[in-house]
Amino acid sequence: MRLRCLFLALAFAPLAEAFAQPSEMPGALAFERREVLMTDTTAEAPATEPRPEEVRPAPLPAPTPLPLAVVSAAPHHVAYLEAFRILAGDNACSHFFGGARSLDALTMMTERMRARSYGDRTLGVRMRGDYTLYRNNTTGASYRLFDEVTVNSSGPLSRIPAVAKLNVGSFPAGTKRAWVLILLHELGHLVRTRDGGWLLPNDGDDPRLSDRNTRLVESRCAAQLGALKD
Repeated sequence: MRLRCLFLALAFAPLAEAFAQPSEMPGALAFERREVLMTDTTAEAPATEPRPEEVRPAPLPAPTPLPLAVVSAAPHHVAYLEAFRILAGDNACSHFFGGARSLDALTMMTERMRARSYGDRTLGVRMRGDYTLYRNNTTGASYRLFDEVTVNSSGPLSRIPAVAKLNVGSFPAGTKRAWVLILLHELGHLVRTRDGGWLLPNDGDDPRLSDRNTRLVESRCAAQLGALKD
């Protein structure tokens, strides 16, 4: 996805060499090439059918972030740990993303992130290539992951002074609040809704829609983002 000052834009790589440039159409999708079922869907029936009052939902496994040995001091890792803490809690932001079920997507997206420098300092994160659709029957999570997730080490998800005059939503670029908002916006394009769509609509190269998506995430996560300190 592409972030330009106040907005994030989703950029997808085409499937053939003849279409080597990203699509200019907002919401252009990468090819969905495979689906992964993360847990076994089968289970043995109980010997005796429990009475309704005895039925209790199985507790979800406690979410755990990436190990500290993997997480670095890089801004996208700092943002990941803060976003993980927010989404693992009981708050409006977590509810918007589906609660702790969204942590799978957040973690796997972060694991795929690779940093490189772009000449365009307004670019934050770019997600490109084919995507894989994942389903976790234990948590109920359904999300997609792109083959390529690139962080612009010279952009708003960095510490360089040159981005200080840019904003991500209401927050100055280069701050922890902006970093977390960037990751949450990207996550919104990965989380699948019950109707089969995505939590945030694809905004492609549509700056107005991208800005609306950013503002929507910020509005749902205002208290949690506001509580962050650099």
